[in-house]
Amino acid sequence: MGRRWNIFDAAFVGTSLTAGREKWQQSVETELQKSNTIQLRFHDFGVPGSLSSAGLATIGIPVSFRFDLAVIEYGMNDANTIYGAPLETFKSNVSAMVDAFQTGSPNTKICLMTMNPVVGAALKDRPNVESYYQQIRDIADERKLTLFDVDPQWGNPPVEDIPDGVHPTIPALNRVLVPYLVSHLAPLVS
Repeated sequence: MGRRWNIFDAAFVGTSLTAGREKWQQSVETELQKSNTIQLRFHDFGVPGSLSSAGLATIGIPVSFRFDLAVIEYGMNDANTIYGAPLETFKSNVSAMVDAFQTGSPNTKICLMTMNPVVGAALKDRPNVESYYQQIRDIADERKLTLFDVDPQWGNPPVEDIPDGVHPTIPALNRVLVPYLVSHLAPLVS
């Protein structure tokens, strides 16, 4: 879409943690809009249950819009030992998504994001999610991309904040994720 008509468009690509179920993008957008004279529009490309391979297969859609900013969030489902992807495949898929934006929409600011830790019984199926998040950190570092490293911001959250072990509650997102993203996105959208 590119910056035009005093509008800033951002795409959020990822799993159910990105998908609009919790509406955290709307909260972030609302908070950022309070201090911006340009119109902000956040577009949700999160798909529940998706692996990075599904994100790669459909990345052409958000790339084609030529957004001002793209945030890529994957790792939680790829880390699932039942249906996930090997670490090397995950890294390759995320790198290929970055390549797709850099080639097809070179003016898009690309950001990578980790989300929340796994807690409780969900740890059984995702014991190595931190290894997947570390790949996100490594890719961001290697490629000089902006990293929203939300995972450590959670500390050791109680199960009440993430009752199914994977998906934070709305109050928990509003307490941890939303203020973090507002402060880290603010310099990028002004």
